[in-house]
Amino acid sequence: MKTEFRTRGEEAATGHSADLAQARQAGSRAAREERERRERLEGEYRVRLRRLEQVVLEEEHLRTVRIPGLLVHLRAPHTAVPGLLHEELAGTSIDVEHRAVLDAVSRGVVEEGVRADEAGLAVVRGVLAKAHSLHLRMQDQIRDIVDGHPDADPALMRAVLGLDMHNEIIGRALQTPAVACGAPALLFREQTYLIDVVLSAASRVHGFQDRIQEPANHLLRRIGVAEQHVEALRIIASALLANAVECSHSTLKVAVELHEAPTGVSVVIDDPGVGLNEEQLARGRWLVSGARAVRLVDLGDPPRSGWAAVGMLVRQHGFHVSLGKGRHGGVSAVIHIPNALLVEMPENEEPSVLAPAPVSSTPVPVRSGPTGLARHAAGPTEGRSGEPGALPSRRRRAKEPAEAHRAGAEGGHRSPQEAGRMWGAWRAGQQEGLALVSQAEHSRSGDDDHDRTERN
Repeated sequence: MKTEFRTRGEEAATGHSADLAQARQAGSRAAREERERRERLEGEYRVRLRRLEQVVLEEEHLRTVRIPGLLVHLRAPHTAVPGLLHEELAGTSIDVEHRAVLDAVSRGVVEEGVRADEAGLAVVRGVLAKAHSLHLRMQDQIRDIVDGHPDADPALMRAVLGLDMHNEIIGRALQTPAVACGAPALLFREQTYLIDVVLSAASRVHGFQDRIQEPANHLLRRIGVAEQHVEALRIIASALLANAVECSHSTLKVAVELHEAPTGVSVVIDDPGVGLNEEQLARGRWLVSGARAVRLVDLGDPPRSGWAAVGMLVRQHGFHVSLGKGRHGGVSAVIHIPNALLVEMPENEEPSVLAPAPVSSTPVPVRSGPTGLARHAAGPTEGRSGEPGALPSRRRRAKEPAEAHRAGAEGGHRSPQEAGRMWGAWRAGQQEGLALVSQAEHSRSGDDDHDRTERN
């Protein structure tokens, strides 16, 4: 019996020890799990605290660095907008929200800039329109004086013609920035020979007699410009010619050539000036391309509106203007007038007496494209005027005999000697007037030379 009691006691003790060991193991496992949970919570807390610190720093970075960088980028697109301060936040909700803020700021700044620019353009257009109307009125008054006083004193006529030339230069100075700001070309002239349009544009440039060569006319047909495009082409050519003259040495001349191609006619202006570097040439090509409307801030400081006006007219009328390196180190500007803007002038109308004759009287075979209007030496295509390869033809109503007789009677008849004296006085007055204008311009050239550059 004692043995049985001892056995049962040992078994109870052994069971108690096993239970105690299990309890100890359970307690140890619970403590370990609690420690791991605590460590995990502490790690999550540290991560969240680190993320909160990053968010605070990113907010500060957005306010002090990224938004100011975006404003600089909007003024100078070649500068980059700064990115996130912590790259590990890329793609997170913080990154998405900050991008939304930048987009909203950019959109607001652009819209406000466009609104302010449109208001500024409207003011400029209004002021220049009033000034240009006064210029046109002055031009009419000068013409009335010249036409109404054929027997006036030659000295007085020279002074009047000098004012006329100076007024013409003022008109170009007013019209060019107005067109760059979106104003129309205003004047609509009759269809005109292309060579006369180029000569008229050259006459609006100071010192054109000494600085611009007689255009080399390679046109073999009676090519003219349609009425609604004459003044626009005149403005484009005068702006490019003025730029070429101002940016080349006073002893060198600007070359002008007219060439026909299957798709239209090209006017080439080549100056022996200082030329452009790659950045200036790229900016010039962008301005004259008419890719988009130019804003006031794009005109520079001081504002230069020549190329901007060219680009605006290119957008409106369909011309094409390109800039490149010139043959003599300067700039070569090419104005291409498509066939759609050209007409074939009537045979009973001739260019002005100042227009140079074609360089070659022998037709040169030109390959014609599907829509080209150039003639082959043999086998030309048929144009809209009924002639093979002809340009669009527009005819004016000839004067009736009674009208012609009435016009002659009103004008009166003069003897050859009297007409010769009048012409001599007119030419003498013109030359002296131009000389006075040239002298006045040269007196100011010392103040303007530092501003003259090919970045018109």
